Amino acid sequence: MLRRHFLQLSAGLLASPVLSAHAKTPANTTTNALYLSAHDDKAGQHYIAGFNQNGEKRFSLPVNQRGHGLAIHPTRPDLAVLIARRSGTEATIFNPQTGDKYQVLQCPEKRHFFGHGCFSHDGKTFFTTEHHFDLGTGVIGIYDANTFQRLSEMPTYGIDSHELCLMDDGKTLVIANGGIETHPESGREKLNLDHMSPSLTYIDSQTGELLEKQTLPHPSLSIRHLAINAQQVAIALQEEGEDSLPLVALHQSRVTANGFAKQTDAHPMTFLPIPDEVLLQMKAYTASAVIAPNSQILGITCPRGNFVAFWSLAEKQFLKTLPLTDTAGITLSHDQQQFVVTTGIGEMVWIDALNLVEQQRTQWENIRWDNHLSVV
Repeated sequence: MLRRHFLQLSAGLLASPVLSAHAKTPANTTTNALYLSAHDDKAGQHYIAGFNQNGEKRFSLPVNQRGHGLAIHPTRPDLAVLIARRSGTEATIFNPQTGDKYQVLQCPEKRHFFGHGCFSHDGKTFFTTEHHFDLGTGVIGIYDANTFQRLSEMPTYGIDSHELCLMDDGKTLVIANGGIETHPESGREKLNLDHMSPSLTYIDSQTGELLEKQTLPHPSLSIRHLAINAQQVAIALQEEGEDSLPLVALHQSRVTANGFAKQTDAHPMTFLPIPDEVLLQMKAYTASAVIAPNSQILGITCPRGNFVAFWSLAEKQFLKTLPLTDTAGITLSHDQQQFVVTTGIGEMVWIDALNLVEQQRTQWENIRWDNHLSVV
């Protein structure tokens, strides 16, 4: 990860946001939207913070471990979960409207989180990706979403299981298995770069059955983050070898509104085009992905390249990059008319989701945003 830079400021406090000189209020936005992201301050303290559409702070809640991804409850606006990044063992359950902490979920012994989780569509169950120390494999932790008591677990059918998402059928989980072996005794050291095994797996969330497993022709491409749009799964990759392999893939799943269509033929993952000069600038690393459903445009943040990149999914074409220093998280505005991007230098940037023109920029001088951003 690109080293994050900070201006002189008071540790642990959020400064007032500074609007850029050309900032304007985006059209057709929802004024009560609430954006959530993990961040650190200059002193290295970890937080989860909430901000409104105008970039005004709603809360900043200190947490024990560095957070990564967020899970938003589908029916309760007062419930969200921040999951610690690899190899953290805590998930903070909190009220995103007030910043009040409910409880801290501890990963079971000989397990750690990978920074991601999701709720079932009915809001009764919470799923997380976890690492099984002894087996060296990925598991899905299954929790009661009311009490957050652990109910059971099931395999991810891969290792280094990172982001997981529930498909639109409300039953099928898709998991990004990064394929990199690690162990807490070795910290974050990558132990198998000469024989990685990344995969994309589809699992029945009710039975644990493996429905489909897809791999890429290049094992050095680690599958990290996902964006879902109906049957399409966009895949953000990281490269652990040469900086010449494509870093964005697309998979047409067999998930329908009625469930997983086992009787149909599987489709391979395909790469989206990236101009050579852009691929070189990406420096083998992507961070976060989201799809704007109205424009069918995929946005992916590229921290090492210092830009956010966009593709047309309808045309399977690369569109453009917008330069932003140390891009981090990306999500959609509440009305899905804007991409919202955070950066490692404390910025939040609103970009029109159709014409990809910047509309607003806000910056805090004492924040480095983590690589994921969610909207409530």
